[in-house]
Amino acid sequence: LWLVIIVMPRKARQKHELAIYHIMSRSSSEVLLFRKNEDKDYYLALLKRYADKYHSSVYAYCLMDNHVHIHLDPKGFDVSKFMHSLNTAYVRYYNSKYNRHGHLFQERFQSRILDSDRYNLAVSAYVHNNPKDIPDYSGREEDYPYSSYGIYLGKRKDTYNIIDMSFIMELFHADGDSFIKKYYEFVQTQRKADSLKEYDKQISTAAENEYISGRNIVLRDISPDNVISYVSNKLMDSTHNN
Repeated sequence: LWLVIIVMPRKARQKHELAIYHIMSRSSSEVLLFRKNEDKDYYLALLKRYADKYHSSVYAYCLMDNHVHIHLDPKGFDVSKFMHSLNTAYVRYYNSKYNRHGHLFQERFQSRILDSDRYNLAVSAYVHNNPKDIPDYSGREEDYPYSSYGIYLGKRKDTYNIIDMSFIMELFHADGDSFIKKYYEFVQTQRKADSLKEYDKQISTAAENEYISGRNIVLRDISPDNVISYVSNKLMDSTHNN
């Protein structure tokens, strides 16, 4: 008697060195990802650590009891390596603290490439509207302490200095009180639970659309010869232009 097992390969993750991502990590169904607020504090400290280490930007986050949303710009760093570092460090902390073993996260993290300004804005609002299903925060999502929404509205300090608001502010062409007013009104209009579905249908890779948003990208794994050649060409162009 033979037993034949067919193993289906996992779909390859869509990645591109110029991409911005919407990241979602969820815990296994039988456990909470965060049992206490101090667990969320620890996760945020880790997020700050790896954002700094890998020269990446976090545009938004929301930590719920059993899942996490991150609006992440790796700025040229491999998103899988970023999330592996972050989640592995958190699992090590969590399992040690609660004397457990094994997996904590539900399979691998989910990621969407955000290939337009419109899509980035929709995800920013979606992440910040997540607490609307928490009874104590429905209608006042900006007061939820483990979301970056309150930071955007100037209601709460960015304790861990995680959030880079410059990208979203540039999309609104506003700053100060003008930005806060515009951003709040926009997020309010996006409170419908299915607000991302129409955008999901339009997803394509950043490579296909060549979407780079005018952001600064950190060039990584560049050989010294290529760096010298690049600088030399720039100096020659500058000399010719003068």
